[in-house]
Amino acid sequence: VISFDLKKAFDSVSHNIICKKLGKTNINPYVINWIRNFLTDRRQRVIVNGIETNYVDINKGVPQGTVLGPFLFSLMINDLTVKDSNNNILVKFADDMTVSAPVKNNYDSALAE
Repeated sequence: VISFDLKKAFDSVSHNIICKKLGKTNINPYVINWIRNFLTDRRQRVIVNGIETNYVDINKGVPQGTVLGPFLFSLMINDLTVKDSNNNILVKFADDMTVSAPVKNNYDSALAE
């Protein structure tokens, strides 16, 4: 078993690519337009001990802590699959992936350690 956690995965997603992938689904175009608006023209700032930073424009990424965030990110990684005949299993959720492969003999087991 090998586990991956994609670094800064939610922060690096292209809004245009998300919208193109949504367009290839059966999702209602009005919903896709709403999601596009949800992602577009976002700004953020940080407030620590009452001190505020300037606003920064957010031009990529999906908002974390939202219901839509993991779904939108999953559109990006949905194309990642393990294609072989060795019964490997790829489990994906948001920015975490785990690959599981059967151990066929003691040599494979020793390599895995």
